[in-house]
Amino acid sequence: GGMQRQSPYPDFSQLGRRRTTGQQNAEAFTQHVESEKIEIVRGATPRQARRRPDGTFALDIAVAGEAPRTIHAFALVIATGTDFRSADWLDAVANARALVEAGRILIGPGAAGEPDADLGARVLVVGGGDNAFDVTHHLVGTGRHVTIASRAATHAQPVLAERIRADIAQGRAAIRSGVSVKAVAEGPAGIAVRFDDGSALDVDRIVLCLGY
Repeated sequence: GGMQRQSPYPDFSQLGRRRTTGQQNAEAFTQHVESEKIEIVRGATPRQARRRPDGTFALDIAVAGEAPRTIHAFALVIATGTDFRSADWLDAVANARALVEAGRILIGPGAAGEPDADLGARVLVVGGGDNAFDVTHHLVGTGRHVTIASRAATHAQPVLAERIRADIAQGRAAIRSGVSVKAVAEGPAGIAVRFDDGSALDVDRIVLCLGY
């Protein structure tokens, strides 16, 4: 399931399942794998991958409590990397970690999509990729105003970018590209966000969608 298990949003990339969430798709995928009797090896650590003379692959793995083993396959797919990898952002932005502890900064796209998420009316989404745009469109649909802040040009896939352009045209979203968050602090109007270009913004919550 990986990132899908953390996603309460509809996954528009899957044909025929446009109204199901990532979490529902992950569960359906698990059931499909089990029904096909496909082996799942949990707790495995890859040690070495080799290309065999016949073009197939051999993958040596170590499994806790078991003897080392080798898996042979026609193809080898690497599908990892669902952990938050931008802890440096929290260290670089003044007061960020304190606001994470207070529940004012949410880490990861899944946190913003839960039905009981307390986000307020104004949300800042930090990031410029698919996750940031997907979360923004979802939150706009719940009646919130969302601002995307990206330190570089945004790079979401076209279908996601088109949805956000429509949200912006209706005054429900905004994009600030080429800026980085410099500091955050609790203020009388919510979270006071200061950017590196000297501009500022007041929001109720911040959602980090970067570094995955």
